[in-house]
Amino acid sequence: MDFRLNTDQQTLQSATRDFLRKEVTSTVVRSAFESPDGDAPELYKKMAELGWLGITVPEDKGGLGMSVIEQGVVCEQLGYVNAPSPYFSVACVAIPLLAALDADDLLEPMLEGSLRATVVKDPDHVQDGQIVDGFIVLGDRAVWSDRSQA
Repeated sequence: MDFRLNTDQQTLQSATRDFLRKEVTSTVVRSAFESPDGDAPELYKKMAELGWLGITVPEDKGGLGMSVIEQGVVCEQLGYVNAPSPYFSVACVAIPLLAALDADDLLEPMLEGSLRATVVKDPDHVQDGQIVDGFIVLGDRAVWSDRSQA
């Protein structure tokens, strides 16, 4: 098996690396670290504009229709620069779940970056709960809960 990135994936890797090197400065990281929630909302907004939130979402649902390989390329670069972002919990977990559930009323604002949610299976361990606007609570069925109901 050949595990090397193909040309398109290498281009994505390079473009992602270049973008993040410019945007995730020590000032941005320090500011997020010193904030109450550890967030960098302007960075998140720019990632949404680039379409990164919908990398694995089919094009007919508003995403880029790529694979988890491309999403992994973006995640790798986010980790490399220590980007303060709820990207993994939102773009890698919550958004694909909403796409699979055909929850278009929530999916569209999530892809735009105007709504952020995380998936909750165990209420004692909520990834990025301090940053997001709402929660997708898993049990017998998925249920949406905005922050005001939590």
